[in-house]
Amino acid sequence: MSRKIKRLIVLASVVLTFPFWSPAVDNLTANIQNQATNYLKYDLKLLPLSQRKASMIDVSAEEPMRVGGVDIGDNREQVEFIHQQQTESLNEYGLNWTTYHQDYQNFMMVMYDENQTVRGLFSNQDIFQLPYDIQTGTAKSQVRELLGEPLKFIEKGNTHYIIDSEEAYDVYLLNNQFITIFYDSYQDNIVTAVQLIDYDIEMNFDSLYSEGNLDFSYALEEQLFDLTNSTRTKFELPTLEWSQIAADNAYNHSQDMADNQFFDHVNLEGQTPFDRMSEDGIAFTIAAENLAFGQKSSIYAHQGLMNSEGHRVNILQPDVTLLGTGVTFDVENQPYYTEIFFSDIMW
Repeated sequence: MSRKIKRLIVLASVVLTFPFWSPAVDNLTANIQNQATNYLKYDLKLLPLSQRKASMIDVSAEEPMRVGGVDIGDNREQVEFIHQQQTESLNEYGLNWTTYHQDYQNFMMVMYDENQTVRGLFSNQDIFQLPYDIQTGTAKSQVRELLGEPLKFIEKGNTHYIIDSEEAYDVYLLNNQFITIFYDSYQDNIVTAVQLIDYDIEMNFDSLYSEGNLDFSYALEEQLFDLTNSTRTKFELPTLEWSQIAADNAYNHSQDMADNQFFDHVNLEGQTPFDRMSEDGIAFTIAAENLAFGQKSSIYAHQGLMNSEGHRVNILQPDVTLLGTGVTFDVENQPYYTEIFFSDIMW
C-alpha cells in the first residue's frame, strides 16, 4: 500500500538568559525534535475493507460529557448565564472559538454554529467531565481500560485520516462526538485537557488544513496566548502580558520560514532569535523562542509544545513576563508558529 504523507509536525525551542548588566550570553540551548505527523492521508480505496470501519462507543446518557457544565447542543444564552465571555476568534472549522475565564481561572473555549448552538468545547483545566469519571489526573492506561482502544483513523468520504498512536492524545467517537483526550507525558501520561467536537462539524472539515489568511493568523496567535496563560495559571505561575513588538518579530520569522521553506531558529541570513530581537529594539534580561510547524490548530500546537521538554520549560518559565506570538502559512496552508517569551530590562 502506497502512502502519501501530507504533514510533518516538528517543534523547536531555544532559550537565552543573561543578567541585564552584562552583554555576555550565559546560556544558549537549542532543542529540536522531529515528531511523526498525527494525520497521514490515505486514499480509502487502497485500504483493505476490514480497515475501513471506525468504531463508535455508545455511552449511557447518564454519563456526563461536558466542559464547565456546558454540553454540546446547549445554546449561547445558557452558557453566558454562568460564564463571562473574554475573546472570540476564528478556528479551523470556519467557526469561532469563544473563550470564557476569570483571569484565566476556569478557562474554557466554546464553538458555536450560526444558530448559536454549542458544537465544540475545550479546556485544559479541571472543569470537564467525561464518562466513567475520567478527569484531570486520570492515567492514560485507565482511560483506555475504560473506553477501549482509541480510533486509529477518521473516515471522511474516500479519505482516511490516520491518527498517529505515538502522539500524546487519544481520539474517541462517543455519542456522536469526537473526543480528544490530551495527556501530559511529563506527568506520567495523565489526562491534562479535553476537546469535544460535534460529529457533523468534524466530518464537514474534509481537508488537512484550513485556508491560511490574516484573519486565521490573528486568531491562532490570540489563541496561543490564551492557551499559554491558562496553562501557566494551572501551574500556579503568573500570567504573561501581550507584547506587540514581539508578536511582530515572531510573525516575521514565521513568514520568513514559510516563504523560504526552512524551519530553524537561525534564519537564512544567519541571525539568531536574539539578533532579530535586538534588531527590532527588544531589550531583555531573559528570552526564549518556541517554534512549531504543521499542527492544524492552536490547541494541537500548544499541547504538542507542552509535551516537548524544551518548549515546556519556556512556557512554564517563571521569570518571563511578556509573550508575543506569530503564525502564518505556506502555499499549502501549513501553519508555522513562533512564540517569543521575554522579560524586559527594568532600569
